[in-house]
Amino acid sequence: KFYIPQLPVALLDDVRGCVEFYDRDAVGELGERDGAIIGLTSKHIIQMRWLMIDYLNTLEATLMFWWQGTANEKLMEHEFSFLRSESDSSRPVRHLVEAFGENNFPAINAFLKAGAQRTAPEPDFH
Repeated sequence: KFYIPQLPVALLDDVRGCVEFYDRDAVGELGERDGAIIGLTSKHIIQMRWLMIDYLNTLEATLMFWWQGTANEKLMEHEFSFLRSESDSSRPVRHLVEAFGENNFPAINAFLKAGAQRTAPEPDFH
């Protein structure tokens, strides 16, 4: 049986946005009960997981240029500074990288850990 996690109602708008991306009609099936989102199916979970991994892969490919020092570091650090903040928009990325494995996203991980440093750390390909 496919595991469907109980997600908090605080994520309902975000979950609706992800579900709507694939299936506009399914958005009406989502609701809340006892502080949790209801109406999610295994199909929705698989689609959301794909969106998360796709986003992380795109971000990883982009930050790889920063990591290798081939991009304009100042520009990249400015454009992606929200990832280093403590805002609500940065937390999901950190949590996803931790959940899917920091070693699977070395450029994102290096960017998050570099903080205010101006130079990219050397890639560790081991």
